[in-house]
Amino acid sequence: MEHNGLLFSLNEETKEAVITGRTAEALNENGELLIPAKVVFDNVEYLVTEIGESAFDGDEDITALVVEEGVKTIRELAFNWCSSLKTVQLPASITTIENEVFHACAKLVSVVLPENLSTIQYCTFENCYRLQSVTWPQALESIESEAFRCCYFLQYELPEDQEIEVADDAFLCFYLDDHWINKGDGKGLAHVDPEDEEWEIIDEDHLGFYYGDWEDVDELIEQFC
Repeated sequence: MEHNGLLFSLNEETKEAVITGRTAEALNENGELLIPAKVVFDNVEYLVTEIGESAFDGDEDITALVVEEGVKTIRELAFNWCSSLKTVQLPASITTIENEVFHACAKLVSVVLPENLSTIQYCTFENCYRLQSVTWPQALESIESEAFRCCYFLQYELPEDQEIEVADDAFLCFYLDDHWINKGDGKGLAHVDPEDEEWEIIDEDHLGFYYGDWEDVDELIEQFC
């Protein structure tokens, strides 16, 4: 079903709707995408509870995302590789953001996470190359593996009054072209000169990530940082 350019899957029993994609009409002239909390079909109101899996995967035209209060879940890969996405506004009603939701959103600079979000899941912001700041949720309990991997310029301080379980590789990343390394300590980049190490540029289009054996990461940090 389509409404104002958005595509929906409807549950007739619960009167809930899931967004599954869009047509060209969904974006305004500035590329902003508005996710409504309610939608009406045939005089029946449905609550929009989810943005579905891969709903906007690879969408290069979305520049801004605004989600209305009431939406609860963003499924995995929903905004994966949205390479033009610069700003995100998420409501407090969102309690679940699944794996890789904002993976490789290369123009995203800052994000304020919903205050009721308890877990930042696997690879949620991986390869958000320009991400510099994150406002942490009040309910945050855990940050999973590779959640912020290859966020080269991210600087952060986790709340001291919250007990947060952080995966060892949640923030680690390497930038090889100029021999920069981010240790994942919240202080951003530190310059290193690995003259005697074998470094590998896997894909020059993606800034030359180092995908070494994760068992060697501690050794690399000890040697170069």
